[in-house]
Amino acid sequence: MRCIGFRRFGLIALLVVLSLVTLCQCTPKPQPDAISLMKTDALTPASIAMELKEASGSQVTWVSLSSDQLSNYYGFAGESLQDFCVYISDSEELSNEIAVFLPKDSDARLRVLDGINQRINKVAATFRNLSATEYKKIQSRLIMELDSMVILAVTNDSELSYNILKEMGAQQINENSGS
Repeated sequence: MRCIGFRRFGLIALLVVLSLVTLCQCTPKPQPDAISLMKTDALTPASIAMELKEASGSQVTWVSLSSDQLSNYYGFAGESLQDFCVYISDSEELSNEIAVFLPKDSDARLRVLDGINQRINKVAATFRNLSATEYKKIQSRLIMELDSMVILAVTNDSELSYNILKEMGAQQINENSGS
């Protein structure tokens, strides 16, 4: 009689253990979000710009600028940069713009900040009387810094862009002092 009781207890215990093991294996593991993936990868101008571009949704069709086009838009040449990635809206009716610059040195950083400010002033003057919505978007632009990279974001949702950049570790730049 005693053997049968221990066998029953052993069988029940074995079934409980197998059930727990099966349940633990079937529970899906949480997937990391895109931002936490970005933290583990080396952040580059292209990866930051792409993250902002993808977060802005499909309302904007983006085109990228080449090194030769930088001086037309920002007033400085690509030679002063280690790397960069710039996307602008393909529509002249939209002010959307994402630019991430990695200057070669502190002098180049100042030229980048000056170029960004000149660009913002020019675009703001264009849209001031043309479109209140686009003018407001320009006024809520972000100019931030991450490591040595300078980031400009003029997007439909500046709060979302800010949160993405902040999550990456970016800091707001005081536009008047350049720091």
